[in-house]
Amino acid sequence: MKTKSFTLIELLVVIVIIGILAAVIIVSTSSSIGKANIAKVKVFENSVQNELGANMVSRWKLDEIVETTTTPDAWGSNTGTLGDGVTASTYPTLKEESECVTGKCMYFDGVDDYIDLGTNVMTFPNNSFTFSVWTNQKGYTNKGSIYNCIAGSGSMSDTGWGLALGSTNQFLIIGIANEFKTFSNSFLIDNWHHVVFVQDVVRDRAFFYLDGIPSSILTTTLELSGNYNFYLGRDIGLSRSGEQIMDDARIYNSALSTSQIKQEYIAGLNSLLASNSISEKEYNERINSLALNND
Repeated sequence: MKTKSFTLIELLVVIVIIGILAAVIIVSTSSSIGKANIAKVKVFENSVQNELGANMVSRWKLDEIVETTTTPDAWGSNTGTLGDGVTASTYPTLKEESECVTGKCMYFDGVDDYIDLGTNVMTFPNNSFTFSVWTNQKGYTNKGSIYNCIAGSGSMSDTGWGLALGSTNQFLIIGIANEFKTFSNSFLIDNWHHVVFVQDVVRDRAFFYLDGIPSSILTTTLELSGNYNFYLGRDIGLSRSGEQIMDDARIYNSALSTSQIKQEYIAGLNSLLASNSISEKEYNERINSLALNND
């Protein structure tokens, strides 16, 4: 009896079909894993927000611009005014979700883009507060100033505070009443960084955090009073600005602990990883760096 065998063409066809089926299964599985990761990120972010929510008095998601002049985010009765007061056009501009930490984010051109967050001094009954924001600096641009301002309030040479990138692209500078500190490690251009300013009146200290790690301590605190506006992208006293993308600014009416700030940072990292904005290698390196610091 003659036995029929497969021809080479038939074998190739079978192999191709198996390959197509395997590819479909892999894509389907990858999609399910991706959705699961996104779901886990949202759960963790919600848990962090629930824990810190009682002390958070304002959150600026920076996802939307209303009628070219304001954001829908608010601090009490204050909505964010963009650019140069009421004469703003579309400053700053929106970036898509794939470029941001959470949702959309805003690009500041380094010339005249900023957001006036307004003021609500009664929010801080004991003068302790925390201000946090994600920033992606695009390099130092000298616009008649000595640094690029990330955020601030008041004149740093008098009664204010500020978070900024120095002219060497290496230093973040903060100051209250002429007291300045610099930090030169691990701040990379074109990378997302979480920067936090904490005024702790109980401990009579002001702290600066970079990516969850306390980096500088000021031995002076400031008395919040009067018309004390907070800004993103400028210093009220000297109107400094810098080219950067910013996302998810938050104001708390208490001095957050180091562990709470680390939680907020990790939630942002999880979001960046889920959207493929950072690699798994970079994610692990950042988490390991955070774990090695026990302050």
